[in-house]
Amino acid sequence: MSYEMFFRPQPVDLTGFARAFPDRARAYFRATGLSPAQIAVAYGVTERTAMNWLEGVTRPTGDKVAVIAVVDPEGFARHLAPDLRRAA
Repeated sequence: MSYEMFFRPQPVDLTGFARAFPDRARAYFRATGLSPAQIAVAYGVTERTAMNWLEGVTRPTGDKVAVIAVVDPEGFARHLAPDLRRAA
């Protein structure tokens, strides 16, 4: 099987995606309805970090995003990767 048959690249604006990601992460965490304390426990971060995510000040690291993709694929697709979902 060729690379092209297995993986069909889709055009994605990586710069725009990265720029919008903190807002997308904020929308995701707000939609969960979890408190900063609950988010902190669920993702193994401090409550301050969880608050920063909820406020869009910072964004979760790749390992935390991977956890979201595994445990909540619908929420991930809806909030964190809507452009990728449409391109697929």
